[in-house]
Amino acid sequence: MTENTELGRFVEHPDLGRLEVIDDSDPSLLTVRRETGNTFRIGKGAVGWQRPGYGSDDQTRRHQMETKVVEFAMERETKNTVRYEEQTSGQPPAVGTLYVQKWALGTPPPSRLRMTLEAVS
Repeated sequence: MTENTELGRFVEHPDLGRLEVIDDSDPSLLTVRRETGNTFRIGKGAVGWQRPGYGSDDQTRRHQMETKVVEFAMERETKNTVRYEEQTSGQPPAVGTLYVQKWALGTPPPSRLRMTLEAVS
Protein backbone atom coordinates (compact mmCIF):
# COMPACT_ATOMS: atom_id res chain seq x y z
CA MET A 1 0.00 0.00 0.00
CA THR A 2 1.28 3.43 -0.91
CA GLU A 3 1.50 5.83 2.03
CA ASN A 4 2.47 8.87 -0.07
CA THR A 5 -0.87 10.16 -1.24
CA GLU A 6 -1.84 13.43 -2.77
CA LEU A 7 -5.02 15.22 -1.86
CA GLY A 8 -7.69 14.65 -4.45
CA ARG A 9 -6.71 11.02 -4.95
CA PHE A 10 -9.23 8.30 -4.37
CA VAL A 11 -9.39 5.18 -2.25
CA GLU A 12 -11.79 2.27 -2.55
CA HIS A 13 -13.70 0.71 0.36
CA PRO A 14 -15.51 -2.64 -0.17
CA ASP A 15 -18.77 -1.38 1.39
CA LEU A 16 -18.58 2.40 0.98
CA GLY A 17 -17.22 2.49 -2.59
CA ARG A 18 -15.00 5.25 -3.95
CA LEU A 19 -13.81 7.87 -1.45
CA GLU A 20 -11.89 11.10 -2.13
CA VAL A 21 -8.91 11.73 0.18
CA ILE A 22 -9.24 15.13 1.90
CA ASP A 23 -6.46 14.81 4.52
CA ASP A 24 -3.79 12.13 4.96
CA SER A 25 -1.59 13.83 7.58
CA ASP A 26 -2.50 11.33 10.36
CA PRO A 27 -0.23 8.24 10.15
CA SER A 28 -3.12 5.79 10.56
CA LEU A 29 -6.28 7.64 9.52
CA LEU A 30 -7.56 9.35 6.39
CA THR A 31 -10.15 12.05 6.18
CA VAL A 32 -12.26 11.17 3.16
CA ARG A 33 -15.37 12.39 1.36
CA ARG A 34 -18.06 10.22 -0.20
CA GLU A 35 -19.66 11.12 -3.50
CA THR A 36 -22.70 12.19 -1.46
CA GLY A 37 -20.54 14.88 0.20
CA ASN A 38 -20.27 13.26 3.65
CA THR A 39 -16.81 13.68 5.20
CA PHE A 40 -15.40 11.25 7.81
CA ARG A 41 -12.20 9.54 9.03
CA ILE A 42 -11.29 5.97 8.21
CA GLY A 43 -8.29 3.74 8.92
CA LYS A 44 -5.72 3.59 6.12
CA GLY A 45 -5.72 -0.22 6.27
CA ALA A 46 -9.46 -0.36 5.54
CA VAL A 47 -9.16 0.99 2.01
CA GLY A 48 -7.37 0.19 -1.24
CA TRP A 49 -5.48 2.93 -3.03
CA GLN A 50 -6.33 4.14 -6.52
CA ARG A 51 -4.05 6.04 -8.84
CA PRO A 52 -5.69 8.69 -11.03
CA GLY A 53 -7.09 7.07 -14.17
CA TYR A 54 -6.64 3.54 -12.81
CA GLY A 55 -8.59 1.08 -10.72
CA SER A 56 -7.30 -0.10 -7.35
CA ASP A 57 -3.67 -1.29 -7.21
CA ASP A 58 -4.58 -4.94 -7.67
CA GLN A 59 -6.49 -4.21 -10.88
CA THR A 60 -5.12 -3.65 -14.35
CA ARG A 61 -5.57 -0.45 -16.33
CA ARG A 62 -9.08 0.36 -17.45
CA HIS A 63 -9.77 -1.11 -20.86
CA GLN A 64 -10.70 1.15 -23.72
CA MET A 65 -14.12 0.87 -25.27
CA GLU A 66 -13.99 -1.14 -28.46
CA THR A 67 -15.97 0.00 -31.48
CA LYS A 68 -19.18 -2.00 -31.60
CA VAL A 69 -21.62 -2.45 -34.48
CA VAL A 70 -25.21 -2.94 -33.33
CA GLU A 71 -28.14 -3.97 -35.53
CA PHE A 72 -31.79 -3.15 -34.96
CA ALA A 73 -35.04 -4.50 -36.40
CA MET A 74 -38.21 -2.42 -36.68
CA GLU A 75 -40.63 -3.24 -33.91
CA ARG A 76 -43.45 -0.73 -34.51
CA GLU A 77 -44.30 2.77 -35.61
CA THR A 78 -45.60 5.46 -33.27
CA LYS A 79 -47.08 8.84 -34.26
CA ASN A 80 -43.73 10.57 -34.91
CA THR A 81 -41.13 7.85 -34.40
CA VAL A 82 -40.22 4.32 -35.36
CA ARG A 83 -39.26 1.96 -32.58
CA TYR A 84 -36.40 -0.46 -33.27
CA GLU A 85 -35.26 -3.34 -31.07
CA GLU A 86 -31.61 -4.36 -30.86
CA GLN A 87 -30.85 -7.76 -32.33
CA THR A 88 -28.59 -9.69 -29.95
CA SER A 89 -26.96 -13.08 -30.19
CA GLY A 90 -26.92 -14.43 -26.65
CA GLN A 91 -25.44 -11.27 -25.08
CA PRO A 92 -27.28 -8.58 -23.17
CA PRO A 93 -28.22 -5.61 -25.38
CA ALA A 94 -25.77 -2.71 -25.57
CA VAL A 95 -28.47 -0.19 -26.50
CA GLY A 96 -31.82 -2.01 -26.24
CA THR A 97 -34.69 -0.02 -27.72
CA LEU A 98 -34.02 2.78 -30.18
CA TYR A 99 -36.57 5.44 -31.13
CA VAL A 100 -35.83 7.34 -34.36
CA GLN A 101 -37.81 10.33 -35.61
CA LYS A 102 -39.73 9.48 -38.79
CA TRP A 103 -38.44 12.57 -40.62
CA ALA A 104 -34.88 11.21 -40.31
CA LEU A 105 -35.74 7.82 -41.82
CA GLY A 106 -37.43 8.64 -45.13
CA THR A 107 -40.48 6.89 -46.56
CA PRO A 108 -40.96 4.04 -46.08
CA PRO A 109 -38.79 3.62 -42.97
CA PRO A 110 -36.16 0.87 -43.22
CA SER A 111 -36.98 -2.43 -41.54
CA ARG A 112 -33.41 -2.77 -40.20
CA LEU A 113 -30.77 -0.28 -39.00
CA ARG A 114 -27.07 -0.64 -38.24
CA MET A 115 -25.37 1.65 -35.68
CA THR A 116 -21.67 1.97 -34.90
CA LEU A 117 -20.81 2.84 -31.29
CA GLU A 118 -17.42 4.50 -31.01
CA ALA A 119 -15.79 6.44 -28.18
CA VAL A 120 -14.92 10.03 -29.11
CA SER A 121 -12.88 11.01 -26.07
